[in-house]
Amino acid sequence: MASCTCPYDWGGWCKHQVAAALTVLHHASDIPQRPPLDDLLKQLAPSQREPLIYYLVDQEPHLLELIESFVREPDEALLCSSSSNLSPPDIRSYRGRLQDLLEDTLREVSQGYVEEDILTEPLLDLLAEVSPYLEMGEFQAASQLLETITQEYVEAYDELANLGSESPNFERSLDELWVEVVLFLGTELSPTIQSELKLWSSYFDEGLGLTNAALRQISRHSSNESVD
Repeated sequence: MASCTCPYDWGGWCKHQVAAALTVLHHASDIPQRPPLDDLLKQLAPSQREPLIYYLVDQEPHLLELIESFVREPDEALLCSSSSNLSPPDIRSYRGRLQDLLEDTLREVSQGYVEEDILTEPLLDLLAEVSPYLEMGEFQAASQLLETITQEYVEAYDELANLGSESPNFERSLDELWVEVVLFLGTELSPTIQSELKLWSSYFDEGLGLTNAALRQISRHSSNESVD
């Protein structure tokens, strides 16, 4: 997920994150690409690798704990490292959990069992499952999860709103994740999803303002490329 070290803490993206995202969208070719770690290590002679470890630990002392763990149980450390590759999202299971959550919320609120907000926190927990895919650059997988959670929320929205149980906090967080996917996928985002996003936005009081702004940028960018 996008993050920044500036002191802005009023929700949504700060101006630095927006500027960085727009740079990725319009000037992706100008952004230097780091070579993979394997390629970097191949440039070192075997005699240089031990001094590199000492240097890294000197710069980042917390790495010593990782080295100790590796020395104690190298096989387990390698297994954990290889497991960083994410499995494709289980959309059917994800949709089922969403539907159960929304149905339970509607039932409990309509029957007067609860008065407090019982929806936002579990919705945000489900939304958090998108973050690992974003962090690993798996934007298509993230898009599938976001499409699922948005679609299910929209379908239940009228009933939720009638009961006063809609979740503006969730909607803002959803918008932030969608805009990240939209900006990084750009024209690779399917036209169907683009159309659905514009439609879904009309359902929410909060809307998907950042996402729609990103979609407009993509549209203008595509038009300019066509003219060129």
